[in-house]
Amino acid sequence: MRKFILLILVGFCLLSDVHAQPVTPVNEELLATEKILKVLSDSIIRGSTDIVRRAAVAEFNERMLDLLKKPASFSYPFDSIKALSKLRTSDNRTRIYTWFHQSRDDGTYRYFGLIQRFNPAKTEMRLIGLIEKKCDNDTIEMKELNSDSWMGDVYYDLIEKKVKW
Repeated sequence: MRKFILLILVGFCLLSDVHAQPVTPVNEELLATEKILKVLSDSIIRGSTDIVRRAAVAEFNERMLDLLKKPASFSYPFDSIKALSKLRTSDNRTRIYTWFHQSRDDGTYRYFGLIQRFNPAKTEMRLIGLIEKKCDNDTIEMKELNSDSWMGDVYYDLIEKKVKW
């Protein structure tokens, strides 16, 4: 009797068409690109030489930039890319992505970042590249920085504050 019930349950599972997320060409494209980014991310971290790491980070940066221009990427989790920091603001209008490359030769770090902004009223996406500039640590607290002079870092948390202008 147990085998009969088990057989019926398995039959229902096989016959039902249940998906956690619908498979669409956009999802397939994002998934395929995420797999490539995961491999590149692993090469950035574990590459045997700086040449391998630099090539991987250059390819990663180009693919990430192209991918984040697509509106569907705004809601995509990118969970398999562990070396990519992904943060979202509480109003769900901004995502911040940061990552780094460490040199095997001299141990220095290079940081990379992109900000994805979504305007629901206009249903448009804006992508802002963060360009790392090395700053003097003694005066950094007094500097006003923007996307072209970003003090590179990997962000793990956002602290949001309301400011009156």
